[in-house]
Amino acid sequence: MKGFIISFLLLLTVIGVVIIKVINLNNTLVRQVNTIEAKFKDNQQIYSSIRIKIEQSGLVANEYAEQVIRAFNESISNRYGGGGAQGAMLWIKEQNPNIDPSVYTKIQQLVQAEFGKFEANQTTLLDMGRTYKDTISTFPNNIIASILGYDKEKIEPYMTILVSEDAKQDYSTGTMTSPNTFGKPTQ
Repeated sequence: MKGFIISFLLLLTVIGVVIIKVINLNNTLVRQVNTIEAKFKDNQQIYSSIRIKIEQSGLVANEYAEQVIRAFNESISNRYGGGGAQGAMLWIKEQNPNIDPSVYTKIQQLVQAEFGKFEANQTTLLDMGRTYKDTISTFPNNIIASILGYDKEKIEPYMTILVSEDAKQDYSTGTMTSPNTFGKPTQ
């Protein structure tokens, strides 16, 4: 009788440990999937914010350039009248028009900083996906995860990584092309 009780208690302990393991793994996987989904949405928000900031900065730079040109034109017209190019050339000699290049430097810094933040988030998302896949692929988690319905497809909608067309082309050909820094045709 004593042996039966010990065996029964041992069986209950094993069952309890298995149940705790299943519950713990389920909770871990739920947290991982939720975190991956949240990071994906965060990436979407960051990317959207980057585009808006860059577009707004470009609009500010364009407006600034237009205002400078308008001010130059009005100044020439007011000082030298509508009398033609001679007066304008004298004015340009006297005061060389200059659009402050720091406006464009600030835009470049904004682009670099924002895309750096986005790149870091993309990398974090990939790491989260790898951790999830490792968790559901290793023994004995793979058995339990399969029974609970966790698979790699559960996170695939969130693993979309944005890459440029040039990067896709380079990877498909296996050849790295030089970036087209100034928008000039490559040779």
